[in-house]
Amino acid sequence: MKKNCLYIFIIVCVLTFSGCSMFSADYSNIVAYDKIETARDLYTALDGGRLTIVDNSSGAITQDFIFKYEGDVLTYSYVVVDENEIYYEFHNGSEINYTTDHDTEWTALDATSEQYYVKTRTDRHPLTDRTAISINADSIVSGTVTENADGGITVTYDYDIDKLASYATALESVGTLTGFTTSVEINGEGYCTALTQTGTFIGADGNELAVDYTMTITEMNEVAKVTRPIATWENTAE
Repeated sequence: MKKNCLYIFIIVCVLTFSGCSMFSADYSNIVAYDKIETARDLYTALDGGRLTIVDNSSGAITQDFIFKYEGDVLTYSYVVVDENEIYYEFHNGSEINYTTDHDTEWTALDATSEQYYVKTRTDRHPLTDRTAISINADSIVSGTVTENADGGITVTYDYDIDKLASYATALESVGTLTGFTTSVEINGEGYCTALTQTGTFIGADGNELAVDYTMTITEMNEVAKVTRPIATWENTAE
C-alpha cells in the first residue's frame, strides 16, 4: 500500500496544488512554461481522447480514462487499478454506472440520486482539466528542454523538495521526500503526449522508496463513442 500512497501523492496531490495559483502567479521565468500553457489549452479544447497512467517499474496500467464530449456533456469510461481492487466507472451523459472486480453487477445512478453528477466543458472532470498536465510550478527550481526527433520537445523540471513536500501533510505518513522530477513531452503541434513523474522517498523504516509513473495522452479527437468497460467478473460469468 505504501507505493500506492506515494502514487496518490505524486499524481493527485501535486496535480491539485499545481493548479491553485496558476492564474494569479507569474511563471514566465520558468523554462518553456509558455509551451506547457499552450499544451494545456490544446488539451482542454479536445473533443475526446484517452489518458492512461502506467507504473514504469512494472509496466502495469494503473488508470485508463477514455472520454468524449457529446455536445457540452462529458461521457467517459474510467478504470483504476490498485493492489486491492479494480474500480470501473462509466458515464453515458445521463447515467453513471460503477462496479469493482469484487462485485457481480453494476450499480447505476441517475439524476434522481444525490450522488449523481454530470461534467461539462465548463464544470470539468479533473482528468479533462488543464491541471491534468501537472508540473507544480510553485516548486520548480530549474528546467531543461531537449529537442525530439519528431520536431517536438521534452521539458524536464527539478524541484525544491522542501517546498513541494510542504504542500501535502499526507506525505508525513509515507516518508521523507528526497527527490522529484517531472518530464513533459510535447509534440511538434504543441500537444502534450506524455508526462512522467518520478520521486524518491525515505520511508519510516529507513528504506528508500521510489515511484516512476508516466501519463500518456492518445486518441486525441479520435474517440468515436465511449463504451462501458468490461469488468473482470463479466469475463468469467457463465
